[in-house]
Amino acid sequence: MDVGLTAIAVFVAVNPLLYVKPAERIVGLIQHRQDEMEFQRSVFASQSVPEDVRTRVMHVAWRAFDSYATPRGPIPISVDVVLVAAGLGTLAWRSVRDLRRLRAGPSLLFLCWLVATYAVVTPNLGFDSSHYFVPLVTLNVLTSGVAIAAAVTLARRLSARMRPASSSDRDQKVQAPTR
Repeated sequence: MDVGLTAIAVFVAVNPLLYVKPAERIVGLIQHRQDEMEFQRSVFASQSVPEDVRTRVMHVAWRAFDSYATPRGPIPISVDVVLVAAGLGTLAWRSVRDLRRLRAGPSLLFLCWLVATYAVVTPNLGFDSSHYFVPLVTLNVLTSGVAIAAAVTLARRLSARMRPASSSDRDQKVQAPTR
């Protein structure tokens, strides 16, 4: 609950338009964006996205994980699919760990931001334009970075465990007899 309230407070703090009547104006911002997309759909019909949510989800997935994703190269899917999934898993694991300690950490805040962004953009996407996907692709890149950092950390830990102790390490671990 604290994370959600903090996220809302930060969102309002960085948007001066929302200082007066923040709830009404947040809804107004979303409605304005929908109206703008409806106008764009009427002028540029070839770029309109059908109204049903399933089609919009598929369109967002295609844009965020295929056409605007890291190039696939020789593999059948973009590496973003794997990295974002691993990043989400890492963030979820860290969030659960933090919540068990009765605290909400940065992983939970980032996860809430990511979910909220996808939850607002996806059903409201009425027009296919690259600038509507920038927030999603940016969050995918950051989430991929979380996965890569977690993998590097894990590799370092495993490497340290598997590395034989050097003679200087063994000498440091020997304790002098106590009397």
